Amino acid sequence: MVIALDLDRFGELTRKMGWTEYSPNPVTRYLSHAVADFAKTHQATILYGLDFERGTEEAQMYCSHPDMERMITDLETMRKEIRTISETTLSVGIAHITADVPVKALKDFPLAKKALKESKRKGRIVIL
Repeated sequence: MVIALDLDRFGELTRKMGWTEYSPNPVTRYLSHAVADFAKTHQATILYGLDFERGTEEAQMYCSHPDMERMITDLETMRKEIRTISETTLSVGIAHITADVPVKALKDFPLAKKALKESKRKGRIVIL
């Protein structure tokens, strides 16, 4: 599975709150820790996005043998917590991939991007 996460309309929120983009704020600090914890719990590889120094706004991970039920529960928890912390939401797109996909092709995987785009449109986790 390739999992793509992205904060929605986050630039608007940072301007409204007067947050700098060069250091963590409550939302990006939470997401940094949540992504790191998720990766550890689900033995996922973080492909990009984790940034404790500036704060995480988006991330992409690869999980080879996910427990789907637990994974979805943990991702929904992240989404709910983001909504509790701020006026933004977290979109999550998940792409099933076959074992023959080379590791180099996982970052910015087209199906994960498509799932993320659909998640933003529908306001829920999307699995393709």
